[in-house]
Amino acid sequence: MKKPLLFLVLFFIPAIYFGQIFKFNFTGAAVCPTPNNTPVNPDPNVNITPLFRQGVNCSATAASFNSNAWPTTTTQDLNSYVEITVVATAGYQMNLASFSFDVLRSASGPVAGRIAMDSGNGTFSQTTDFASTEASQTINWDFPDFTVQSGYIVRFRIYGWQASTGTGTLRLNNIVLIGAVTQAQNNTGSGNSPFTVSGTNVGLDTTPTQKLDINGNIRATGKLLVGNINDTTINTLSDYSLAVNGSALFTMATVKLQSNWPDYVFKSDYRLRPLSEIERHITERGHLPNLPSAEDIAKHGVNVGEMDAKLVEKIEELTLYTIQQDKQIKAQNVKVEKLEKLVQQLLSTQKP
Repeated sequence: MKKPLLFLVLFFIPAIYFGQIFKFNFTGAAVCPTPNNTPVNPDPNVNITPLFRQGVNCSATAASFNSNAWPTTTTQDLNSYVEITVVATAGYQMNLASFSFDVLRSASGPVAGRIAMDSGNGTFSQTTDFASTEASQTINWDFPDFTVQSGYIVRFRIYGWQASTGTGTLRLNNIVLIGAVTQAQNNTGSGNSPFTVSGTNVGLDTTPTQKLDINGNIRATGKLLVGNINDTTINTLSDYSLAVNGSALFTMATVKLQSNWPDYVFKSDYRLRPLSEIERHITERGHLPNLPSAEDIAKHGVNVGEMDAKLVEKIEELTLYTIQQDKQIKAQNVKVEKLEKLVQQLLSTQKP
């Protein structure tokens, strides 16, 4: 077991004593899947997954995590392994020192083995090899001490290969991770500070999973820029508080206008253009009055709030045109009815 790890924090030097962060001790019956696949007395400030198999099968043997179907090739198969993961909870960090387990193979089980570790960066960059035997032995990987912050997942994979047959087994038991779990030392302020740094991520009132992770409201007095927006572009954004270079997804958006909603169309002093004037404007300019042209849109974009107001203005004008036409049609129908009656009277006076 490692000696106490000493490190300087502010103006004092506390000692961190290593112990078991978790231990898997299989004592269940010979069934599949492996029973009691949970750690014994794990540290309460870490989350640990049960052991699971990838590319190999469960083989029922009591008091072990027993697997068969290991590769019979003389080279490692990266798709055949047993894995376990561990991550510190919010506000804590893991100081890791060693990983060990008991191993026993059957007569036809894999001779070669390897432990690979992902120390929280997403890649299995550290490995150590071992040779399994038909007698139980303890494999201990005493790697260089390192610290990993909450939110970063540490993974251990155990590989085996060069089995004599596909039914050859490899048994694992007493799987132990040695280290210490302490309060995160890269928080600023007091122990209950809302500010947390986890690796290269920064969080406020949350364990960060992004470069900046905030649990709460955000107020910006300057501009909020999203995407690849360079300095030259920023200087031309004086009229905008938010700039997004790329697509944006909304489940709901509300735009509050600074100007009046176009109900002024229905006021008695509103000038409704004659349709002949509308036709002339379209012929000469290629778009409706009081609406931007295609060239304007391409150059300046669309102000969603203003455009909605202009479209409502056009809808209300169309409603007035429709009302006018309805009145004209009704008046024409009255005249038609009178003419029909007059025609009938004239025809009746001309009968022999």
